[in-house]
Amino acid sequence: MAYYYAYMSPGALAGSGHGINCGIGLNILVIFPHPGKSHYLVFEPLLKTLAKKGHNLTVLSFCPQETPPQNRGEGGGGDSPTPGVEIIKISDFTGSRKEMYGGVLLLKMFAEESCSVGLQSKNLQEFLKEDNKFDVILAEFFNTNCFMGLVKKYKAPVIGLSSCVWPPWISDWFGNPENPSYIPTVFMDYSDEMTFLERVENTAVLLFDKLVFKLIDEHANMLSEKFVRVDLYEGQHVIYNASLLLSNTHFCLNRPKPLVPSIVEVGGIHITKHKKLPAVSAEVTDELIEEPSAPVTDNTETSREERQENPIPGPSSRPDTVLDSDLQEQNSKNSSSFSIAPFVCHPLPKITNKRSNNKRKSTGTVILTSTPYKKQLEKEKMERAELEGRKKVKAEARLIKNKTVKALKIKNNIRKKEKYCESSSEDSEDTECVLCCENVKSSNLEKWINSSSEGVIYFSLGSMIKGKTFPNDKRQIFLNAFKRLPQRVLWKWEDETMEGKPDNVMVQKWMPQLDILCHPNVKAFISHGGLLGITEAVHCGVPTIVMPQFGDQHTNARALEASGGGVILQLNEATEEKVSKTLKKVLSPG
Repeated sequence: MAYYYAYMSPGALAGSGHGINCGIGLNILVIFPHPGKSHYLVFEPLLKTLAKKGHNLTVLSFCPQETPPQNRGEGGGGDSPTPGVEIIKISDFTGSRKEMYGGVLLLKMFAEESCSVGLQSKNLQEFLKEDNKFDVILAEFFNTNCFMGLVKKYKAPVIGLSSCVWPPWISDWFGNPENPSYIPTVFMDYSDEMTFLERVENTAVLLFDKLVFKLIDEHANMLSEKFVRVDLYEGQHVIYNASLLLSNTHFCLNRPKPLVPSIVEVGGIHITKHKKLPAVSAEVTDELIEEPSAPVTDNTETSREERQENPIPGPSSRPDTVLDSDLQEQNSKNSSSFSIAPFVCHPLPKITNKRSNNKRKSTGTVILTSTPYKKQLEKEKMERAELEGRKKVKAEARLIKNKTVKALKIKNNIRKKEKYCESSSEDSEDTECVLCCENVKSSNLEKWINSSSEGVIYFSLGSMIKGKTFPNDKRQIFLNAFKRLPQRVLWKWEDETMEGKPDNVMVQKWMPQLDILCHPNVKAFISHGGLLGITEAVHCGVPTIVMPQFGDQHTNARALEASGGGVILQLNEATEEKVSKTLKKVLSPG
């Protein structure tokens, strides 16, 4: 488990002319005990906003932030993440009733794993030894209370955060009615309109879920006593003292139900203003650079004088692009050699650092520059890199090894000598400056989407289910159906290639989902039913084909269908004809 410190910014304490503070930042502890990344992403914008407002946040989470606010310093490197949530195979699920009944058992497994790993992690144990005081605690309420011992330890009011339709036991904590005759349990595929037999089944599942959670909570208390040295049950259970629950639900999507005043729906809290898609005009090379224009890895800092004595040839004398503020004046005369774009995407090549005093080979992403920007990366302040005088390029960069960050992308042709070879872990450990990203090497997304006269269909299965785990037979069914469409299809796919892909299908490892869904030429969305994705689709007004797999995806899918925002397609029942018929239904609803 990784944790972060966000130090209060100087501007947070604003004094008036009479010496009275106009505002004082709070010390806030934030706890995300579940390792699912989407749970954290729901409330990440809220945390960033609180930090920008001058509050001091300490975040306990399995999901480290890629670009923490500047008033937040990272503490600790993080232990090994909880297994089982990074890659979930779509072939592991069939959508059967048995799987729905066992949804709570899956949560039990995640709870036991995350509590065991998180509570005994080095970062958390060191944190508990510190003399911390907090004004308020924000904690995700989901499948375990094992971290709630911190609420008793710090004696601060707690506000619950729910990233999805909350499980039935959370209603008990706030005294909220949970009537199974018209309120579907989170793991079932019902709307608020059920037959008598469906109500009976829904009631039985509700009682079973609460029974299993009692077992989860007993195990959580055992771990809390062992690692936090706090008994959750001593006196009144700490969870019943929660002041408020912020729920990422909305009655227009998740169906109306009674709520006590202490439960507030904030559905779509993660949605920010969508941006225009990046107009990237260049291909990214996948070849080795034999002589990079500058050291990518260098343990010795090269001075300005040394660089002037051994200048790097500029664009006018060699085909490489040189990005360096020291060469601004020289490069401004050759502005045609430059291209500005928001992403760079390179595998990690082995390159020889010929300008460094260090003679070893090192691994790094090829960024052509006369200095490795070491200081900026270490301080995580490289938000903008000066280029050609007034022109600037956004670059959110971090000093990390093989992680993924946003950085610069180079347009013009660089010399291609050899194929990339796989980088070893030893090389990676020696790498000081690695800049890369999740964007793929194709393309101008904006142009590709706009140039489709019939529109585009966006296909994504979220962050936990990887598209590449799609069963081959089902993948071919979808490709055959897509081949018959006049529309283009944009498919989030984690492999470089897709066998049998027709010309109207583009695959990419990562895409700006909200920006794509809100693009006026995107006509439909194929989703697994994650609440973040379907909320964004509703926000952007895009009809959705939902293929629910596990967890709350079944109830999300049924709620969306009942609200008129989409249709359900069971993957295990998918045939070429069914896929084509469903696509036609959402593309031509009349």
